[in-house]
Amino acid sequence: LKAAGITNLVIVANLANQARLASLYPQAKITVQTKPIGMADAILTAQELISGPVLIVNAGDLVAPIAIDPAQICLTGLITTQFLPAGYFKLAGNKPVAIIEKPAEADRPSNLVKLVMDYFPDPQVLFNQLKRTKTADDAYEQAVTQIIKNQPVSLYHYTGRFNQLKYPWQVLSMMETILTTRLKPGRAADVSIHPTAVVDDNVILAAGV
Repeated sequence: LKAAGITNLVIVANLANQARLASLYPQAKITVQTKPIGMADAILTAQELISGPVLIVNAGDLVAPIAIDPAQICLTGLITTQFLPAGYFKLAGNKPVAIIEKPAEADRPSNLVKLVMDYFPDPQVLFNQLKRTKTADDAYEQAVTQIIKNQPVSLYHYTGRFNQLKYPWQVLSMMETILTTRLKPGRAADVSIHPTAVVDDNVILAAGV
């Protein structure tokens, strides 16, 4: 987000991690969701801190940069043949018509998994629909489905690397992605290598090694 030039950050925290997030991101505005009752409630918790265009993202997801049309609502779908326990886009041709939350593998409506990377030029459109949606685990997906039916929406087909941090063991695959895609091999000027040692492949040797 920082690399994309986004400077106005709003983080929805909980009572347990509020202080930690505030210390990590002192530039962000932080609001607290007191009860874990879903993404829709989390967004409404933050609505007073949001004005102007908003990009809703899942803080635990790792993705490459994407292209967004700032003129209209833009949703993001991950093209994958791997079954994921997530929401899927239902399509009519290339246009999204609904989001099906966590279908059975045999009932997937497409190969497009819905990523939580949703852009709204006017956040009130999202807030108003969330308030009209019955509270449920998939309230956010229900609200976005209604918006799809009533508003022009573009769909970005994402094909890059994707990691989610939903379960503890997923930190391993996320670590692999970071090490292989974001760190550049190299060695500091004062690195000392023994004549019989061999250093190859993607290795970073920092100062003093």
